[in-house]
Amino acid sequence: MSELIRSYTVYKLLSIQWVVNYASNLINISEKSHLSWLTYWIIKKTIFAQFCETYEECVDTISKLKKQKIGTILGPSIETDLSQDGSSYTENDKKFNQITNEYLSCIQTTSKQPNNFAAIKISGLSDPVILKNLTLILNSLNKAFDQFDINQDGILDKLEFRNLFINVFGESETHKIDEFFNKADSNDDGLIDRLNYFKILLDYQNILQLINNNKNLNFFDQNMIKGFNQLLARLEQLCKAARQYNVKLLIDAEQNYFQPAIDYIAIELSSKYNKLPDESNPQGGPIIFNTYQ
Repeated sequence: MSELIRSYTVYKLLSIQWVVNYASNLINISEKSHLSWLTYWIIKKTIFAQFCETYEECVDTISKLKKQKIGTILGPSIETDLSQDGSSYTENDKKFNQITNEYLSCIQTTSKQPNNFAAIKISGLSDPVILKNLTLILNSLNKAFDQFDINQDGILDKLEFRNLFINVFGESETHKIDEFFNKADSNDDGLIDRLNYFKILLDYQNILQLINNNKNLNFFDQNMIKGFNQLLARLEQLCKAARQYNVKLLIDAEQNYFQPAIDYIAIELSSKYNKLPDESNPQGGPIIFNTYQ
């Protein structure tokens, strides 16, 4: 009850406009009056009491909440976005690797109590232009699926897939049709659905290079392909840690102009890491969760 009263008091206090407008002036006055120690003590015990400054404090808060049967979602809110002129903010591998390590610390902290979530933002792990361009590719491939799905039943037979493949990749790649279709046709019924279609057409190996042969889908250069593979490597590292520590991992929803790429990656990670318990993995169960907003 004391925490609720404190939270409500802070909320009401920060709803008073003049307090917000003159807060910095009031702090300056207290410093000149040699009362800053009192001011900062009050701030720390009221406003700052709403926050955890270290992972150790997070563990303490998680434990307190767990005693009240309240679960926790722990996640540093680290993300990047496209700038106004359409280019991305300058990021480098060192920075992305540092963020990956921050998420690893978050996963380890979350594991201190069972059945909690760690949340990650994929845009914080790579150049968001990669996600934007992957979304453009996905949208184009999605339209191609609808175009060649003659019955509009969400399923392609082999002839429909063949016509789609030639349209997207050209006559020179027809020798790959059987290989791709057989991989996508997981239950050998001569049909593939949309999910199988995307799974095989965006296999993480050389498919992006194949897509780039189509000038209408040429959104990736060699640096972006390299960056995409590095992004996947970082995500694999986080997923393996989540499985090791038995932590549920939330893939945060983000900007709508690259959300389809995030959704696709989340589905791929789910299919790989959400396994039933077995002898080699007795804990098992789902650990990767997509989110929507």
